[in-house]
Amino acid sequence: MTGTTPDTAHPPLPALPFGTPVHTPYGDMPVDLLQPEQVICSAHLRDMKRVPAKTLTDQVHRVCARPFEGTLTVLELPTGRTLHLPPWHPVRTPAGWTPAAHLNAEDLIWIWAADRPCPRELRGVSETPYSGHLYTVETRMYGTHFASHLLVRAHLPEQPPLYL
Repeated sequence: MTGTTPDTAHPPLPALPFGTPVHTPYGDMPVDLLQPEQVICSAHLRDMKRVPAKTLTDQVHRVCARPFEGTLTVLELPTGRTLHLPPWHPVRTPAGWTPAAHLNAEDLIWIWAADRPCPRELRGVSETPYSGHLYTVETRMYGTHFASHLLVRAHLPEQPPLYL
């Protein structure tokens, strides 16, 4: 997979670039170091309409890496962190899942704050070139996790993962 133009017949899988921190009950861990059966923080989607949303844990089923060269969307999070995502990567907003490239500064997103998920405003959105590996995290139950404290899709339930 190269570039940022998605194939509409086979939408790209959600993926995180090398080194992206994924929230676990024991602190953040780089996505490239996650292992099968490892516990990560998640949130059940039915609970996302409530504030505070229910905090859950999930297990990593597998992590798959694939090369990518193209543009990443850079999200400036309200926590002061930045998160780099492929433009198609779904991000949870109060209105539902939105591709990272469609987000704007001041859009509400779900982040991990005060030991629970809650909506906060994005500080900014930009782009940057990237050449390296993207990592798709497949989870056992909920299909979500927190990357740099932002709630993202782990994988698309309607599409089986494509492993290289």
